[in-house]
Amino acid sequence: FQWTVHVPGDRYPQAPEVMQAVAQFWTRIGVKVQLEVLPWAVYAGKANKNELAISVIAWGNGTGEAAYALTNILTTVDSSKGQGASNWGHYSNPLVDKALADSTAEFDEAKRRKILEDSV
Repeated sequence: FQWTVHVPGDRYPQAPEVMQAVAQFWTRIGVKVQLEVLPWAVYAGKANKNELAISVIAWGNGTGEAAYALTNILTTVDSSKGQGASNWGHYSNPLVDKALADSTAEFDEAKRRKILEDSV
């Protein structure tokens, strides 16, 4: 089979080159890949509307806490709770959602870390 992989050309350093290398690996296992480089504004708009089969995202974590990034990337999309804002793949797993909710409600750092470690 084949698919088109979209990548922002003006957002992440070397992203098009990295995805070209990934595409070559997929080609080796029989997956035909077409790489399409888009400006970030176009790319993000399409990704937010779930118009991309495969997308590339990077996430910086200014807090050092795993829950910060994971809540945005892996929780079930729910704008009323402020969850899943960058979950462009629409991944949904009630166990992950619960672990992240539990970890953000826990003030004890060791317990919070254990909740997150056990959920991965």
